[in-house]
Amino acid sequence: MFRNFDMKYGNNPKNYLVVEFADGVFQRETAMLLKSPEVRERISKLIFCAPDSSAVFGGLRILKEKFELKVDAISGLCSSSPLAMREIQSFTDLPIIQSMEKDFRKIFSIIGQ
Repeated sequence: MFRNFDMKYGNNPKNYLVVEFADGVFQRETAMLLKSPEVRERISKLIFCAPDSSAVFGGLRILKEKFELKVDAISGLCSSSPLAMREIQSFTDLPIIQSMEKDFRKIFSIIGQ
């Protein structure tokens, strides 16, 4: 199924294909996707979305240790809280894309090729 979706929408280098793996990294199906070589080879940029700074801390650790994935930026509900963003900046220097950011040039500057 992923291959069909990827070939239809992600096979053009001018396109950006954004795929959300919902339900968290501990869910069986999400873990299967994150371990799949077919999926992993198509990851260009990885943005980890989380509700709060504790979830960011744990999520970054799990993605690195269990899945050997490098996160490129943080976003999600945590990015709408100045306190959470300060807490996140205390343990990582990853860029934070604010969830309500409307300046697409700014987003592209963070995650662009």
